[in-house]
Amino acid sequence: MHAPPPRACRAVLINARVREAEDTERAINAAREVYRSIPIRGSILYFVIADLVGGARTELLCGPQPIALIVAL
Repeated sequence: MHAPPPRACRAVLINARVREAEDTERAINAAREVYRSIPIRGSILYFVIADLVGGARTELLCGPQPIALIVAL
């Protein structure tokens, strides 16, 4: 059976893991920023298309118009 490491050794291990977690958090946040503009552009595209359709918003959901709209894109 192994004896637990001394407290100083455990503190060093914990500090190393905390630094690793902070580095990982920074990497995740940087990756998140790269993709942040995608939903904004998707939202803009949706509302532009909705404005092009005009008053036929209910037909966009129910009628054959979505197929024509997709083909037009």
